[in-house]
Amino acid sequence: MSEDAWRWRFRGPAKRTYDSLDAHAQDRITDKLDEIVNAAGERPTTIWNR
Repeated sequence: MSEDAWRWRFRGPAKRTYDSLDAHAQDRITDKLDEIVNAAGERPTTIWNR
């Protein structure tokens, strides 16, 4: 991974909420976060502002 690559991670309260969700909901969330940070040619902030 290059130095300027984006990554995501949960902070404490979000991690606890995530852990309480069923596997399907967790998969949907992680898939969306991966999609956001891996969007070709776009910064994550661009996608959030749509």
